[in-house]
Amino acid sequence: MCGIYGVVRFDGAPVQAAELAPMGACLEHRGPDASGTWLDGGVGLGHQRLAIIDLSPSANQPMLDAAGELVIVFNGEIYNFVEQRERLEAKGVTFTTRSDTEVILALYRERGVDCVEELRGMFAFALYDRPKRQLLLARDRAGQKPLFYTLEGGTLCFASEPKALFAGGAVQPRPDFDQLRQFLELGYVRGPRTAFEGVRSLAPGSQLLLTGDGEAQQRRYWSLDFRTKEARTPRAWAQRVGDRLRESVRLRMVSDVPLGAFLSGGIDSSAVVALMSAERAGVKTFSIGFGDADYDEREYARLVARRFETDHHEYVVEPRLEEMLDIFVQHYDQPFGDPSAIPSLYLSRIARQEGGVTVVLNGDGADEAFGGYERYRAQQLFEAAAAVPGARRFAPLHRLLPERARGGLLRKGKRFLQLLDGEGASAQQSYLRLVGQIPRELADGLIGDAWPPPEVAEATDGPLDDLFALAPPGGVDQLLYVDFHSYLPDDLLVKMDRASMAFSLEARSPFLDHVLLEEAARMPGDLKLRALHRGLGRGSGLKYVLRQAMRDLLPAEVLGRPKMGFGVPLEHWFRGPSAGWLRETLLDGELVRNDLLRRSAVGDLIERHQRGGEDHANRLWVLAVLELWWRRFFSEGAVAA
Repeated sequence: MCGIYGVVRFDGAPVQAAELAPMGACLEHRGPDASGTWLDGGVGLGHQRLAIIDLSPSANQPMLDAAGELVIVFNGEIYNFVEQRERLEAKGVTFTTRSDTEVILALYRERGVDCVEELRGMFAFALYDRPKRQLLLARDRAGQKPLFYTLEGGTLCFASEPKALFAGGAVQPRPDFDQLRQFLELGYVRGPRTAFEGVRSLAPGSQLLLTGDGEAQQRRYWSLDFRTKEARTPRAWAQRVGDRLRESVRLRMVSDVPLGAFLSGGIDSSAVVALMSAERAGVKTFSIGFGDADYDEREYARLVARRFETDHHEYVVEPRLEEMLDIFVQHYDQPFGDPSAIPSLYLSRIARQEGGVTVVLNGDGADEAFGGYERYRAQQLFEAAAAVPGARRFAPLHRLLPERARGGLLRKGKRFLQLLDGEGASAQQSYLRLVGQIPRELADGLIGDAWPPPEVAEATDGPLDDLFALAPPGGVDQLLYVDFHSYLPDDLLVKMDRASMAFSLEARSPFLDHVLLEEAARMPGDLKLRALHRGLGRGSGLKYVLRQAMRDLLPAEVLGRPKMGFGVPLEHWFRGPSAGWLRETLLDGELVRNDLLRRSAVGDLIERHQRGGEDHANRLWVLAVLELWWRRFFSEGAVAA
């Protein structure tokens, strides 16, 4: 796991070491073990290394092939590199290191730009072909590893994080207000555009080829096919999924440095820990909790830790939001409205600094592969209820229902009635209500006069409409497709990458193995989301086959419990210990002072939340995050790095 960066000039003007140095300094947290640069006229590549496989200096980067014709900077891990290496050695290829990086160079020599199709892992890399004078940028299939770039005035700059682009001086940060409007609705910034004008992220499963004349050719080399289904019995599917997951976990346990796992107490991370423990005794596990029982899963994490005799570590997050904010602002270069980033940072810190591990496995991706979110069930119920004549007449009753504890039936009923309250709502509109943060009509009232108006198309289109147009029609696969191409890469994976790399920790996700993802996509939708099944408990309708696959391994209390999610008790914090911080941050903030947000509308939202009876905590967090991001990049005297 590393940080990569570079500058390529198509006019031949040389890249200077002084341009690359500040870019590397910005990314040192991603790779503190070694650093290096390579310069050749108009091409400059840089690397910050976190050593995981082959710790010797010979595996440092930038790495050249034996002929000195190919140069690579690589971030990530290739889990099938041993298999590929043995195949290439049988063909006469000689290797000088034990690293997976050198295998990528050899695969490019064999297959050219199609080498990415052979890679099983998480990666972002830049490979320069000196004889052809072309640069290949590539990103893994699910988008676990980030890669940002700018292409302006005949100069390409790329980096693992946007701040490194600005540190190099080739481009200055400029806000993209259309993307920021979308951020208010979703709570995250959807790629490939970013919150900065002119800065783009390379889409997951894509590569960008730049030739010597400056021509850019982008193509998607992989996509997940939800339309082709295979007929198997539930038992056969469970066996298949279990075998694939076991293989994926085993591949991700290859490491030359200490390794552990995040353990929440949910089925996903518990399954990973169970399969890790079958390979190795005494796995180190790490959990986090809160004083608020509605948000604390440690009881179940302990149950799993005892079952598999792990070396278990816990941390309790106290309501001191400000404690981790400096690190949050430093590492999340775009506005990021998922509050679970805060406990993710704490969890990464204890794993690295107190637990002494450099690699952790986690359960990310299982919900998007196997149908694990309650919103999938809610969407089904909405579509069924909306088809019943007169059902919508009862929807306004949500205004009479008070807010109640997280996960309670009354709260779920209120949310469902809110979803139903809207005549003629489309599937994408109802789904946006489930996943969104600030509805467009509310956002319009919060935005001040100084905020530039949106483009005509973006004023009417929903932020997920394009994905619904491409998704399989109807059913859970439609929602899985949308989440896989939006919420997963642009929220969950951003959260985990930035939180873990802030503390030089590598996070691996067995459920995001592309072989397993392809298997899950071929599974009929009714096996991912089905009626409750006797003997599996309240949560059994979600991720049905995965639960079946794990039923002989996991405790019944874990296997059958409903999904809790990695939430944060912001609703209580913003009425209590962080209430003053919230008011000061927003009402005295630069967005209000510059009339980008309306003080009266923001103040009213704060008051409605702090009086109780209404929960606007996540919306207020989105506004606070936007304020902190603005101060960092656009305040007078702000330092981008």
